[in-house]
Parts: sequence; C-alpha cells; structure tokens
Amino acid sequence: MNKVVPQFENVAMNRQERRKRRMLIIAALGLTKAGKTSFITSLVKKLEKIISLFLGDMNRTKVTVDYHFVSSLASKEEDLMIEDIQFRISAISKSSVEQFNNEVQKNPIYKILKLQAINENEAFEEKLLEMLDHFQEGITPKDLAKILNTEGIDEYIKKITVLVEATDALASVLDNLEIDLYMRDTRGLMDLALQEQEDGTKITNIRSLNDLGLDGLSGVLFFCSRDGYTNNILQIYEDTLKNVFKSVPIFLVRRSEILPLACKILGAPNNVEETIEFTQTMQNGENHFFPSYELDNFQTTLKLLNDLNITYLKQTQYVFRDLYFDQNRMEFLVPDSASLTSASTVNNVIFDVSSEDYNLFQLFSMACMSQVLEMINELHKFMERLVSDGITKYIQSNKQYIINLITQDLKKYDLIGIDTEIVRPQLEAYSSKNLCDLIVDSNYEVLGPRGGITTPRNGVLRYASTAVLAVSSKRAIDHLIEKVSEINNITSSLNNISLDKQLSLIKKALNFILYRNFVDIYATVQNYVIVPRGSAKKAIYSTRELGVPTSIPLETAVSFILDEFCNILESSDVRRLFTN
Repeated sequence: MNKVVPQFENVAMNRQERRKRRMLIIAALGLTKAGKTSFITSLVKKLEKIISLFLGDMNRTKVTVDYHFVSSLASKEEDLMIEDIQFRISAISKSSVEQFNNEVQKNPIYKILKLQAINENEAFEEKLLEMLDHFQEGITPKDLAKILNTEGIDEYIKKITVLVEATDALASVLDNLEIDLYMRDTRGLMDLALQEQEDGTKITNIRSLNDLGLDGLSGVLFFCSRDGYTNNILQIYEDTLKNVFKSVPIFLVRRSEILPLACKILGAPNNVEETIEFTQTMQNGENHFFPSYELDNFQTTLKLLNDLNITYLKQTQYVFRDLYFDQNRMEFLVPDSASLTSASTVNNVIFDVSSEDYNLFQLFSMACMSQVLEMINELHKFMERLVSDGITKYIQSNKQYIINLITQDLKKYDLIGIDTEIVRPQLEAYSSKNLCDLIVDSNYEVLGPRGGITTPRNGVLRYASTAVLAVSSKRAIDHLIEKVSEINNITSSLNNISLDKQLSLIKKALNFILYRNFVDIYATVQNYVIVPRGSAKKAIYSTRELGVPTSIPLETAVSFILDEFCNILESSDVRRLFTN
C-alpha cells in the first residue's frame, strides 16, 4: 500500500536528510536455512525483540522483508517500527464480496489481518482498504510475529518494510559512505520454486522479479548451500537469476563449522579490521584449517553460477566473468553459532545475545557487510564515470546488426529442433508469419484490459506477438551488451584501469541500467524476463502507424524499443542510479 505509518516520524534522521543519501537495496538470497535472516538481524543494534519474531518456525522467512537500517532511532522505547506493508489487494479481495466474506470466515490469514465481512451495500474496495490501513497503523510486534511465521502469508502480503537501528559499527559505515541501506530478506529459492497444494502435492510456481523480491536491487548476498542445488532452480529461474546476477554485484557468504575452531586456536579477532586480516590469512591457505579455502567452501555455488554463465571454468577453478573485483574479495565466511542454532531449533530455549560464539558471528557478519558496502560504493563511482563518458553508442550504433540477427531468426523460427538466438519463445501455436501479421493487424489486441501479457486462451498465449516482442527485445539488448567488445571500439576515461576491467564495467553499467530501468518486474513470459509491456505495446502501435510491410514488423518494433532504451541511457535519471 506504500503508506508510511505515523511511527515513522520518530526516526532521528528525517526523510529530507535521507534523500541526500544513496539508497542501496541488498538482497539476501539462497536456500532455506542458509543463514539469511540470522545474518541480517545480527546487524541490528537492539536485536532481542527482532530475533524473537523468527524463532516460532525454525527461523524460516515466509514473506519478503526489507530491513531499513538507520543510524539511530529517536524513540528509545522502540526496538523496531513497521514502516510499510505492501498487500496483494487483488488476492485479498478475491473476485466478489461473497468470496471475500467466505474467506473471512474460514481463512486464518484473514483473521491475522483482522479483516471482517463487508456488507454488499457498502463500498467494497474503500472498506477493504480502510481495514488494511487500520491494521497497518495499529500493528503490534505480536501481529508481526504471526505474519512472519505463517505459511502462505506471501500470497496476501508482497513485502514488509521494518525500520531498525543499525549497530554502532554499521551506523558508522552508513554515515561515512552516506548510504540509506535496505537489507532484503527473501524466501528460500526452493520455497518459491514449488508451491504446495491442498492435497500436499507441489507444483512449479512461476514468479516475477517483484514476487521474488529481486527487483530494484543494488547487490546480492548469496548464501551458499552446504548440500548443493537441485535442477529445479535452473529449470524455473535460470533467466531471472542470470539477469539479476549479471546486473548487480554478487557476493558469496557461507557459514563455516571450522571457523570457530580456527578462531579459538589462532586467537579470535577483536574488531572489524582484525577480522578482515584474519579472513585474508585463511584465504591465503597458509594454515591447516583451510588448505583450499575456495574449493572447500564455495565450489558448489560457483558451479551453479557457471550454469548461469556468471562464472566460467579456468583449468580447475571457477572464475567470475566480472573482473572489477578480485575474486577473494567477493567470498566471505561467517562462523556457525551454536547459541543461535539452538534457539532456532529447540523449543523454549532463551537466546543469549551476549554469548561468545554469537558475538563472533556478529563480528564476521559486520566485517563482510562493511566490505560489501565499500565495494558497491566503489563500483557505482566507476559506473557513473562511464555513463558520463556516454555509453549509448554501444547500443545505438549496432541496431542494424541486431535487426539482421532477428531476420535470420525468423527464417528458422518454424523449424522443428532448431533454436533461435534472439526471437523467443518459439511457440508451437504460432508461425513467424502469424506473429508478424498480428503486429500490423489493427484488430489484434496488444494487451489485456488490465494490461495482462501472459493471459491464456484455449491453452495458448492470447497476446502472443506482444509476448514474443517483449522477450525478443530484451534478448536483443542482452546480446548487444554481451558482444560489446566484439562490435565496438571501447573508449572511456578510466585510463588507469586495464581494458579488460573497463569492458567489464561497461557491461555491468549497461546491464544495471537495463535491469533497474527497462525490465518488467511484474511478469515473465515462459520464464523469460521481458522489457516493460507498455514499451512493447507502444512499439507495436508505432509500427502500425508507419504502415510497414508485413515482412519486417518485428524488426521494426524491436528497433523502436532499442531507441527507447537509448533514450533512457541518455536521461538524467540514469546518473541518479549511482549517486542517489
């Protein structure tokens, strides 16, 4: 609902001051029980109350939560504040007043949200929003605990934003770098991938960037699994994860059972600086605890990233394709905390926030976070310089190149067993001629009455041409970015950086702008990320106005979308991505 509750005015640093800072949203991503929530909450100054919120169900996140970290809270009585709740209004309201009232009677989540039956003679939508507003304004920590520990709550709530006070160490970093930080706690990847039905079976659950909590990010902390990853993740989320991971920096975090022992024998660090030095010693392999630091801790996740084309195999080692940071700067270990594990798995165990092992966990988490924030800050400064140099040329000057590839794709679009490079998806129900004819057919509906693009009709896509255009345009831009060094002369003002790193930064800047400004965060088409459906609609209308021959309408429509992306690259809004 994007409605800030009155409590928010108690924040010591007001909204006007925060606008001067650069907002960073960093997502914690990984499988269930990988340590995402524990890591984030360790950065909270007064964490007794917030830790207790999650101990009701094995510390598993049931809904996306944004932790908005501020340096201080004016009200000393508050440990946390609910800044915003984004409800899924259409899911809550159902299709009629009668259905809504039935849910009020039988659905326990409606009781948690304190929803009541609505009379048919009342203004339904107005009354519903009024009840949700009332719930949000009066929400208590007990209410929040119920929400966070209720299975299926994410069907009715998209995201909760909680305002928390940062630890002194984190507050110092945020103030020095002038960062307004949101840490996003996402649901486990497999929890999202498979949806349980009433009969207990599980089905594939396709989600958009927004549903996954992967929209608008500045970086990702990927919490590594100890046991590997199932094929379901790639089958369902390959294109989505690939688009996010190549657009923002990704840092690997893994809990280690050996690290506490190493600290006990070698001497535990006492502050962030010593912790960073300790980690570097472990990474150098000059110890018997981690003779092969990367292979022992990160190999499985690096293999997953290889399948997503984010890393590649160089002899026996997986290497990140992005070259702007040394790889060991992107890999972090945090120690296992026996106290935290006991509190989250054993009933009625009182969690001791002052225990020695948890303090060590906090110290390593803070060391990781301080380095991550500094690296993202550094990366944004370089990308801002590249944008100032002008990067539109890398797209604009190669329009004909990509148009030729689309023409070649259309010739093989209908061939069974032959994959196209740019034009996707290849739909059995439509030939390439069908798709092109529909683009120029003024009787063809481009989108649904509510803007739907994936609406089926008789089992096939109803707005097929729009869907194919939206996917193909995104893939066309992706291709131009990936091939940037092969079809361009690279020029930039970063003369003190090697050409390989300059190229990596140019790709990152283009991908980041595309991801943040020119993808549809509310829909995918057959698991493909797409350009905004509104842009596809506008491109089709522009193509019709030209009256182009039916042999080239797809190429023409893609050309209009490329022009729109180039306009975004040249806009003043783009620079704000790196400075505000």
